Amino acid sequence: MGFSISWVALRLPKDRALEIMGFKDTGVADEANEAPFSAASLPTGWTIIWSNDFEYAVSPSTIGRSSDTEIVGCQVEEHVMFSSCFAAQNGIVTWNVSHDAQEGTYDVSSTGPVPHQLRQIEISKVDSQNASGGVDSDVDHLIDVPIDLAASFTGYRYDELNYDWGSPEFSIIEQDHS
Repeated sequence: MGFSISWVALRLPKDRALEIMGFKDTGVADEANEAPFSAASLPTGWTIIWSNDFEYAVSPSTIGRSSDTEIVGCQVEEHVMFSSCFAAQNGIVTWNVSHDAQEGTYDVSSTGPVPHQLRQIEISKVDSQNASGGVDSDVDHLIDVPIDLAASFTGYRYDELNYDWGSPEFSIIEQDHS
């Protein structure tokens, strides 16, 4: 088993973020993120829109909704050890960072003017990978580079349930066709 998901974050109240992204809240709890889409407000000021569709975060229709606000997004495909994160504004991806283990244990690729946090995160994960046996390790520490970079903005990681402030309360959301 492993995750194959994506999420986007908007630094807006949940109702406004859902409106921009074309969703409505059902009010039904989604504690395990099993619905196709769910959303939660974080005390960091970000709203997370979770998708069990790996491609959702990077789809042109999702990125195109970034005209009113910056969107930070993340994709994770644990089956092949791939992750990416990005920021988009005005329908354009401004930067992107990815890790693809199929390209190599230490693969980290980027485009655009990447955030300054990237360098320190990457150094830390390379050190962890080296300490775990490098390319011979059974663990892929570099998959966390994009995930940690996205978390440095939003305070959210897809694989963490509990934080110092509590747990995100996700509710099922649906496309708003009105």
